[in-house]
Amino acid sequence: MATAHTFKELVKELQQKTGLTDLLSKDEQRFSLLFEDDIIVDIGYRSSKDTLLFFASLIPIDNDPDIYAGLLKANYLFKGTDGPTLALEPDTNNLVLNYECGLEGLTVENLMQIIEHFYSTCQNWIKKLQAKESKTIVRPIFNSSYFDVIA
Repeated sequence: MATAHTFKELVKELQQKTGLTDLLSKDEQRFSLLFEDDIIVDIGYRSSKDTLLFFASLIPIDNDPDIYAGLLKANYLFKGTDGPTLALEPDTNNLVLNYECGLEGLTVENLMQIIEHFYSTCQNWIKKLQAKESKTIVRPIFNSSYFDVIA
């Protein structure tokens, strides 16, 4: 079983590989990455489950039944998300994307790949919804099941 110490070591390796510094929060259980296009990916360690939780709040969603239906269809067997789950924040109606994976055996290279893929998924959903083409929401974003490799 992995530990928070392993999580801290993983973050330290990530900092060394990327040149980023001071990533960990004061409680040393999470960190956030701000990308050029203002997408923030939060990554937290869940000690109760020994997992990492990836989370991003994307954009507000119009109260449109077609969009909601498209989001539900995208979540079905992850056909439109390739692993992560879409949801709505109750107070803001922002679309959120989250993904959870086990920490045990996770390498810094795996972590970097997950971050890259998760961020790419965030970008794709923002583009899809900004275009307001709800009919394209149900199509898979990626052809591979990338997240299955890590899970």
